[in-house]
Amino acid sequence: LQYRPDLRSLLIALLLTSSLLFAAEAPEQQAGNISINGVEGQLEENIRQHLTLSNYACGTAEWRLQAAVEDAPAESTLALQALGYYDAKITSGRLVQQASCWNISFDIVPGKPVRIREIDIRFEQKAARDSHFQRLLHDLPLVKGDILNHGNYTASKNALQGAAIERGYFDAELTRHLLLVDPQQHSADIQLTLSSGTRYRFGEINIGSDWLDQDLLDRLVTIEPGELYSSDKVQAFQQSLNESGYFDSAVIRERHDSRRRRVDLDVTLTPSKRYAIGFGVGLTTDGGPRVSSNLKNRYVNRRGHRFNSNIRYEALLGVTLDVSYSIQLQHPAKEWFSLLAQVERIETDTSDRTTARAGLRMTKIRPHDWLETRYLTLKTEEYVIADEPGRAMPLIPGISWT
Repeated sequence: LQYRPDLRSLLIALLLTSSLLFAAEAPEQQAGNISINGVEGQLEENIRQHLTLSNYACGTAEWRLQAAVEDAPAESTLALQALGYYDAKITSGRLVQQASCWNISFDIVPGKPVRIREIDIRFEQKAARDSHFQRLLHDLPLVKGDILNHGNYTASKNALQGAAIERGYFDAELTRHLLLVDPQQHSADIQLTLSSGTRYRFGEINIGSDWLDQDLLDRLVTIEPGELYSSDKVQAFQQSLNESGYFDSAVIRERHDSRRRRVDLDVTLTPSKRYAIGFGVGLTTDGGPRVSSNLKNRYVNRRGHRFNSNIRYEALLGVTLDVSYSIQLQHPAKEWFSLLAQVERIETDTSDRTTARAGLRMTKIRPHDWLETRYLTLKTEEYVIADEPGRAMPLIPGISWT
């Protein structure tokens, strides 16, 4: 079958296309002018956010504008009450249509603000003995004597519920959440009660891959089954996997078992590319132009051993070759043992030196991100300085913290 559009269909399609193009290219229309007198700062901004008039441009039909003007006092009242002003007086001016655009003004007397008189926040069940929630009280944006802010009240409710989820109280609920405002006394009382239920624990941790041994993967797990749940522990586990260098990505999915009050973790791993090759060029005042190349094998075998080599040539000095082989220990992301070797040949106008090093190095990440390195290096050096030959072979032990 063949479809042959008639003239009418073509015209309709052309008009629709033209309309879409015009709409896409049409400049944004200028907004009307709204003057708000008597308040400033957050109060003024919140009123503007609530006013329907703020959404209307200069070319808006007058009947729409008049309807929005009639709604403006109620909208302004809600905006002011949200920030604790329940005694405001609002007077709107006459809507004026000028040649260029419309404008209107509002005179506002905010009145005396409502202040927080009493705050009663309680924790029931397991949360009553969890010190984390007591510390959280000091971080809530609620302070006796402050002007009432409905946003801070809502944020505090969300903070309590969010903290419960982060701590593993997945059955928690706010059994009491009251904001009692007395406009005549210009005061407000806040009452919140969080019933936590039982805190969940970590259950099974399912992690596996087809390119690394299960023993290595198990040693990368930083969570013990049976531990009390914490979202911080899950994030630290994921960060440890990502920083191990073995994975391009590590995704942890939680499965909540409400019957057994536990959280099982399923880990999906995507391997990093095994080999990484780098090249560099540069210039130094001592060595002159230089080129370098690096080869890294992120996992030599299924046990996660690593190999790294680097060669550097400097025109005014010579060539240096470094190789290292690393073996991950009990905590693969935090401690490893390395075998190192280096050969360096340096020639200058006044000296000629050949150095070889072989060594052992133990590296461990200590608390607060301190990197501790213990090493033992055997160095052999043959040199000629001003036509005087020499040789040295020191054994150098050492330790460093970075």
